[in-house]
Amino acid sequence: APSMEMASAQLASIDPELAQVFQYEAAEILDGSDALLQRLGSEPDSTVLLNDLRRGMHTLKGSSRLTGFMVIGDLAHAAESVLDALGKNAVPVTPVILETLQNTLDRLNRMLAEAGGGSYPAPATDLMQDLLRLADAVGSGQAIESLPSPVVPVEAAATAVPETAPVAAMTELDQELVQVFQSEAAEILDSSDVILQRLAVEPDNSELLNNLRREMHTLKGSSRLAGFMSVGDLAHAAESVLDALGKGTLSNTPPVLEQLQLALDRLHRMLVGVREGVQPPPQTEQIEALHALLGGKPQERIKPVAAVVAAAATAMASAAAAPKAAVGVEAPAAADAIRVSAALLNSLVNQMGESSIFRARIDQGVGAMSNHLGEFEQTISRLRRQVTHLATQAEARIQSRQDYSTKAHQQEFDPLELDRFTELQQLSRSLMEIADDL
Repeated sequence: APSMEMASAQLASIDPELAQVFQYEAAEILDGSDALLQRLGSEPDSTVLLNDLRRGMHTLKGSSRLTGFMVIGDLAHAAESVLDALGKNAVPVTPVILETLQNTLDRLNRMLAEAGGGSYPAPATDLMQDLLRLADAVGSGQAIESLPSPVVPVEAAATAVPETAPVAAMTELDQELVQVFQSEAAEILDSSDVILQRLAVEPDNSELLNNLRREMHTLKGSSRLAGFMSVGDLAHAAESVLDALGKGTLSNTPPVLEQLQLALDRLHRMLVGVREGVQPPPQTEQIEALHALLGGKPQERIKPVAAVVAAAATAMASAAAAPKAAVGVEAPAAADAIRVSAALLNSLVNQMGESSIFRARIDQGVGAMSNHLGEFEQTISRLRRQVTHLATQAEARIQSRQDYSTKAHQQEFDPLELDRFTELQQLSRSLMEIADDL
């Protein structure tokens, strides 16, 4: 049920226009791959045909994952691993290999038809396992006369190999985080594959080395944030090897690149398990192989997160059981820590954003009030100037009337008739307007 819900969510998130373009491109790639595989059957020693077929699977892997059809990209990547192993090792292309690759192309065509019909293709887990075992066998340099069988029989798998624990029940935020991690991890691993192939051709390119180390660092952080600690541990081990290559303490040799490629392939398989709704198991052997390149004991290098947590819990229990009054021993100070749920943290972030907006509005209101107070101060200054002018004009008017009273011919003229035309009248009206403004 979880895988069906995840498939429905992935199908709903696919852009229809992008899916249509992908179908046209994928159909051309598969048609060309069918023709190349037929020619490879008659010319098994042709490296050109092998490289063209591998390039087609690589292109299909990238375009399908970019569109959102991760299951198609995973199957194409498994086929690419077989073709890549054939190109690196002098292993003849036997009928078993051709038959397995033909079955892969047929399954890819059926998955493409399902995608064109509006449904999300089901993962080809069984065929992917066959391809991965075939890639491992080809990588060992042995001739393939029959399809390699699983190392552990199906009947004994339940007792010999512990089943992978299902992903624990998650909140809505955790499910969204897992979906984001799947998309981001697929892009990181695809980019890392390309960078590692270029690094094999240009072993002295420090920029490629830094880019690959940055990709592993990002994958480590995002996987641990999503809760997939085993993925983060393996990415961290690969990052340590790349860090040693960057510092010059480790030489960039073919065995080192081979171990890094194996780590990337293992990370791809773990990502497939995440999409199927299972928690990937710890990759202890692969991590120890990477640590062996560093020249130290694996236990002294990067410990898995689970081991670190267990060691910390044991140390805390021992410290709590020890007597507080032990001579020369001080009780370790407990670190202050608090666990907050993701939903509560998201709510707090939203409230902080609203508080910032409200504070900005208050600052804007205070600024507007300051402007109004400034205008009010200017109005008061105008009132003071007008009152001063009014007093001056009043004194001048009084003095003028005294002068007019001394002249007989001016006694018959009343100056009040022109009072409304004088500056005194204008100042009075201006004073009234200022009073209204206040």
